[in-house]
Amino acid sequence: RYKGVHLINSGTFQSQTEFQKIYNIVPTCAQVPVINNGSLKMLDFS
Repeated sequence: RYKGVHLINSGTFQSQTEFQKIYNIVPTCAQVPVINNGSLKMLDFS
């Protein structure tokens, strides 16, 4: 928890790694979902 908000990091701030390529994982770079009291906001840092 940070300032009363539960934190979940489902994004990344790096491009696709070799490991991710092997398993066909395509990251969503620079996008952070913020869920607070049932509301959802997407922050886009790209």
